[in-house]
Amino acid sequence: MDVRQQQQLERTREYVEQLRREHPLRDLFWECTLRCNMACRHCGSDCLKESMVPDIPLSDFLPVLDEVSAHCDPREVMVQTVIDVGSQVNEALADCQAAVEKHDYYHRQVEVLKDAYKGTHELMDNGKASYLEVLTAQESLLNAQLNEAVNMYNGAQGIIALYIALGGATR
Repeated sequence: MDVRQQQQLERTREYVEQLRREHPLRDLFWECTLRCNMACRHCGSDCLKESMVPDIPLSDFLPVLDEVSAHCDPREVMVQTVIDVGSQVNEALADCQAAVEKHDYYHRQVEVLKDAYKGTHELMDNGKASYLEVLTAQESLLNAQLNEAVNMYNGAQGIIALYIALGGATR
């Protein structure tokens, strides 16, 4: 290892050690009740109406919230969460819309290439086209069918992403 690599390694070690000391709070997931019946997708609760374990008392809960809020601004976290969710929904809607818009084009392309393949095959049967031309027509048809299938898959993925972004399921 040369000097430059050793210096870079040392800087990286120092940076990792600094992060370890600071330990910035990026995400916080805290389930504070076992008696919720909302069944949110982010929640690990089994959503029982009656829990065998009592909830944390408010007098114990509030000091912990104060300690956590000293490390981050809860309003900032909420705003960023709403922005992230909105972005996910917009991206999923755009993917769905793009697949719908491309569907007619790909479907029409497949139909035209089916006719071209049949026509080329008939020409070959009558001695007016070569087998290579038939294979080329068939290859074009298969590529168009593949593009149509990929577009349908992308549309389905867009719908799934939209469903997840709207809170319908977990990944």
